Amino acid sequence: MKPIRTMVAFLLLLMASSVASADISHFSGNWKNVDSNTRGLTTLKIDVKGTRVRIQAWGRCHPSDCAWGYAEGTAYAPSVESSLTEAAQAISTIYLTSFSQILLIIRPMEDGQIEVEMLTKFTDQSGRANTRRIERLSRVEGDDLKR
Repeated sequence: MKPIRTMVAFLLLLMASSVASADISHFSGNWKNVDSNTRGLTTLKIDVKGTRVRIQAWGRCHPSDCAWGYAEGTAYAPSVESSLTEAAQAISTIYLTSFSQILLIIRPMEDGQIEVEMLTKFTDQSGRANTRRIERLSRVEGDDLKR
């Protein structure tokens, strides 16, 4: 009986940890945070050409959002035999500021949105705790991101 429980537990864990795969072009486009009141990431513009990924990001600032600039992205597939263009599961990039390092991990969601995990390490000796945020973004049409 114990081997059956172990196998069931393993299958439940595997199902719970599944990650959506997407054609890498799914990431391409303009994305806005679904939470208009976010204090973190507000907008992404992702350009994909082949397996090359370039990301422009904006974060919440006052009175208008702060442009973080462009950064190169790296796509990840489920195995070394996988095609990045056909089975990308995530994209990552790093932004360096005068006071922090921000790692973005971008994953496709089954509903067509993307999830962005934002890991911020403060480098300015301010004593602030490093942070982790999860943001959800929806695709917006056109080049006008209306920050």
